Amino acid sequence: APLPLWKRALPERLQRRSTLQLIRIPTSQNTQVQVYLLGTSHVSNDSSADVTLLLEHLKPDVVFLELCEQRVNLLTPAEENNDECVDSSNSTDSSLWKRVQQIQQHSNMTKLSAFSTVLLTRVQHRYADSLGVELGSEFRVAYEYCISKPHGRRPLLILGDRPLQLTLLRAWEHLSWWETCKVIVSLLWSSLQKPNPDELR
Repeated sequence: APLPLWKRALPERLQRRSTLQLIRIPTSQNTQVQVYLLGTSHVSNDSSADVTLLLEHLKPDVVFLELCEQRVNLLTPAEENNDECVDSSNSTDSSLWKRVQQIQQHSNMTKLSAFSTVLLTRVQHRYADSLGVELGSEFRVAYEYCISKPHGRRPLLILGDRPLQLTLLRAWEHLSWWETCKVIVSLLWSSLQKPNPDELR
């Protein structure tokens, strides 16, 4: 199928991305807001490169990240998270069970669901380490793009995701008992075995 006109105006690398879409939203002033929606992977250097290329090409007024304040530490190292673009406090991970208790205190999750959530996060980190990439680096490059611009031309950065724990809680609520068991066994197995970088790629 031929490329749409809007995609032909983009760099060749982005023209091949089926995860990149354009949404046109009409406004009350008879104009349109153009939203470029780019799907990414949290453990992919390619995704980070796509984000950088798209931002540099479009020079947008607003950058919207599917990220909640609970995960704002993905944007910068913890000691740098006091930049004016994003303001949030972060707690450091300690033991597995302490993290499970922290999740339970801030959500309505059962201990089993909170435990599975911690396992899922650890599996993601292991995958990222195995691939030699930084987890959520596509978020970081978008953040760095924003703060690199002078104040007059700096895009507005919006964290636009609901809290991660709420998303996971709703996901767990829709699983049957048997499905929950299968997910937990899979997470346990994934957290114990060494990831194969070739299979992950």
